[in-house]
Amino acid sequence: MPDMKVSLTTRDVATLLELEKSGQLKLQPEFQREGVWPKTAKSYFIDSILNGRPIPPIYMQRKTSAQTGRTEFAVIDGQQRIRAIKEFIDDEFPLGELGDYSVAVALKLRGQKFSSLPSEIQQRLWNFDFVVQELSGYSDADIRDIFVRFNK
Repeated sequence: MPDMKVSLTTRDVATLLELEKSGQLKLQPEFQREGVWPKTAKSYFIDSILNGRPIPPIYMQRKTSAQTGRTEFAVIDGQQRIRAIKEFIDDEFPLGELGDYSVAVALKLRGQKFSSLPSEIQQRLWNFDFVVQELSGYSDADIRDIFVRFNK
């Protein structure tokens, strides 16, 4: 049996998106479903980050590529969260009307996209640390089983 290991770490948004851009982070491995969150859910998630609300950890499979020797990651749980922040930073949707505790309402940012936010708010998002559980030494069958268990 391989040496299975779970490591707890953090990764900021800038690092995660750079890993995704370089091909080292797969947001949608074959067992993952398509992006399913509507824009209102994505906006609510961004607002939760800006309000300092706790966010569930992200789970990733960590492997070393036999061809390149580079570390590669596959998202087991957290794809929707990473996608939401990536799409917001790419100006694909604005902050919405989300109730009394909304940062968008409090700071009068409702309807604004990332590129129009004040730089300190943009930096808060770029620097946001996700808690990440990295799983290494697990077989692909184990990873699929973990995914199914998380989504039951």
